[in-house]
Amino acid sequence: MRFMRVVSACGVAAWLFAGASAQPKAADPTPGTFRSFIVLDQRTDPKDPKGRRNVTGFQHDLIVANDLNPTVAVFARSAKPDESLNKLTAKLKELATTYKPLDFGAYLFFPVLDKTYTDDAKAKATADELKKWAEGVPVGPVVVGLGEKESDQTKAWKLPDTGVSIVFYHKHKVVKRWDLSADGLTDEVIAAVAAEVARELKK
Repeated sequence: MRFMRVVSACGVAAWLFAGASAQPKAADPTPGTFRSFIVLDQRTDPKDPKGRRNVTGFQHDLIVANDLNPTVAVFARSAKPDESLNKLTAKLKELATTYKPLDFGAYLFFPVLDKTYTDDAKAKATADELKKWAEGVPVGPVVVGLGEKESDQTKAWKLPDTGVSIVFYHKHKVVKRWDLSADGLTDEVIAAVAAEVARELKK
């Protein structure tokens, strides 16, 4: 009987370890690229002296574009942003402004489409609704992207099917990751994201 309890306990421990290691951990490499349809990008002025341009309305890979720079990438599995996502967006705006000299990236992806943007009949309507929301918040320097709910990219990033995932990475390494349930994006989590960014960037 005691042997069975020991075996059972070991089995549970192994299962928990396997589940914990399934997600990218701190110091893991950035999971990969993430190409999306850019719903809204207001990072630079149209008369930017360096000739940089915003990429609203284009398919673009923000992860590749920002390369080694510090970035918070948020993946929301619902196309209907709620108040908690508004609060997170406000905090990302603040971080993007504070760390602008470091080319800090703040990206909000919505991997919610059934097919690729060009093949999904609901893609344009979904993009229009998200753009309306983004302009109303407003998102400012936070770039909003739209993509498929299931793809090689979502598999590489090991995104859960529901809720919100927040990945803070720097120099191609994951610094911290939060995978949250639909109602798990609390004020405490948002504060923790900001604190982790401040700790990493020492500012």
